[in-house]
Amino acid sequence: MVQLHSSSFPQKRDDPPQRGIMLSPLFLALEERFDSIDECRDVAQHGCEMGVNGFIYYWETKKFFNEHQVEIEAYLDGIYGESLLEDLSKNNGTIDQIINEMVWIVVRDHCSCVAGKADELQAV
Repeated sequence: MVQLHSSSFPQKRDDPPQRGIMLSPLFLALEERFDSIDECRDVAQHGCEMGVNGFIYYWETKKFFNEHQVEIEAYLDGIYGESLLEDLSKNNGTIDQIINEMVWIVVRDHCSCVAGKADELQAV
C-alpha cells in the first residue's frame, strides 16, 4: 500500500508525502478500492467521467460522500479553497451533481497521487 495522505488535513498539493503516518479513513477506503496502478493512471488521465466501478451512479457517490463527508470537505477546502463549492454550484444543477463532482475530484486526486508516486518509484 502506498501511503500518500496523512490523517491530518488538509495537506497541500505541493507538500511532500508523509511516510509512516496512518491513512485517514477516506484515503484508506480509496487505497483499498484502487489497488491497480493502471486503473489509477486511467482515472488520473481521464477522470471518473469514463466510468469508474463504484463511482458511476449518484447513489454510489452519495453513499461514499456520506461515509466520508467531513474529510472530503476538509480536503477540498484545503486544496482548492472555498471557491470550489461556489464553482460547483454554478456548474451543477442539483445537490446530487455537486456531491458527485466532489467525490470525483477526490478520487481523481487520489489516483493522480498514486500514479505519480508509482512513476517516481519506477524512475529510481
